[in-house]
Amino acid sequence: MRPELVRRLVLIAGWTHLADDRLELGLRTWARLARTDPESFAAYGPLVGFSPEFVREAGVAALMGEPPRGTLRQIELDLRVDVRDLLPKITAPTLVVGNTRDYLVPVEHARALHAAVPGSEYAELDSGHVVLHERPAEITALIREFVTREPLGES
Repeated sequence: MRPELVRRLVLIAGWTHLADDRLELGLRTWARLARTDPESFAAYGPLVGFSPEFVREAGVAALMGEPPRGTLRQIELDLRVDVRDLLPKITAPTLVVGNTRDYLVPVEHARALHAAVPGSEYAELDSGHVVLHERPAEITALIREFVTREPLGES
């Protein structure tokens, strides 16, 4: 690890470990669909990744398609990751963002992540899991303000 290389850290829609049966069920179902039913696999991502309002506004046709490359590998990693022991070691100023309409990783996980990172800041957005698509202006403004803010004690 090279913590001195990290000046600021932003964690979006994260979790500490797989302690939630619903999250595990969702991830295992998505992985199984990837191996057995590509069309359902492609549909499952938008279903759990976006809020109902975003799906309705964007339309099914706009959201269906090939999932991003590496999605299955990401899901498999998600099923075994446990970062609890690392979180107290974070020293960089950290912003944790939770999404109140996240059906993949419920917002309670982001709140727990925030509680586990010493001195972290917390914000919530009214969005599904893929906040960068749903609320690009809001998340960009939040991140920009956080990473460009003068450190305490400097001016």
